Amino acid sequence: MKSMPGMSSQIRHLKMMYCKWSKTLGNLECGMDAESVWGTSRYSFWKHRRQTCVFFGCYSLRDVMAIAAHRGKKYILWAGSDIRSWKDGLAFSDGKMKWLSKLTRGKFDGIVMKVLASADSFVENETEAAVLREMGVKVTGVCPSFMGRISDYLVTFKPKKRAQIYVSAGQGRGKEYGFETVCRIAARLPWYEFHLFGDDWNSDLRNVYCHGRVPAKVFADETSKMQIALSLNDFCGFSEVVARAILRGQYAISKVPHPQVPSFQDEIELVMTLNRLGKMTSVNYPARNYYLQALYKFPWYAKG
Repeated sequence: MKSMPGMSSQIRHLKMMYCKWSKTLGNLECGMDAESVWGTSRYSFWKHRRQTCVFFGCYSLRDVMAIAAHRGKKYILWAGSDIRSWKDGLAFSDGKMKWLSKLTRGKFDGIVMKVLASADSFVENETEAAVLREMGVKVTGVCPSFMGRISDYLVTFKPKKRAQIYVSAGQGRGKEYGFETVCRIAARLPWYEFHLFGDDWNSDLRNVYCHGRVPAKVFADETSKMQIALSLNDFCGFSEVVARAILRGQYAISKVPHPQVPSFQDEIELVMTLNRLGKMTSVNYPARNYYLQALYKFPWYAKG
């Protein structure tokens, strides 16, 4: 039986997945986007409002309104900090409109929860899932994501007698990302080097190196030669720094628990874990192999 003219293109269109990227997320420094990572196409409301769409990031009422207006199947991939904003009742996020969020705190909860219930919510770890469930949001899936091209990350781990440990933060966010913690523990681990990237920071410790903001390629080249990555945020998704480290066969420590990644409760436990991992001489294949299988297990992933 012959298909009607144009039918195959219509079928392909129905199978397409689209992504609406929250403006609050901005652009990634690595230059990657949903189209190149997941294989989804850029979303246009008038063209794709009845198709399947994943909404990446849900920070404010603007994002909620976009989800509400969509008429097709919808997913939400929560970014981490957006969950914290809603938990704090900040309907207009915690940026320039934080003052308005405080004035209207709690007034939109009923509408917001109804809209969120119309979508399948995905998060990157059980910590995020627990907070959303506490808020009354049903979590459909827990899956780590990585906004990069896995094939670009070959095993580069090589042990060093003086292990190099690194952490990265956004501009002006060094404290949030644990730079103060690093400086405290570095004093107790003088036989290791600690490298701080991304924010302007100063330290008098001889084993703490403050690189500031560097080009993405420089950051990638420098950290590829190191041994341990740190993610010290109290609340976040699956850290990009942790993901890159694991794919390189390096080791990582995260304050937020993830499978195959050591976590810690306090600085004493962090120091002990660093002391142990800094002596590792073999490639971290168990974690690497796990995440090669675990990444991108989303229903909208169109490149598999």
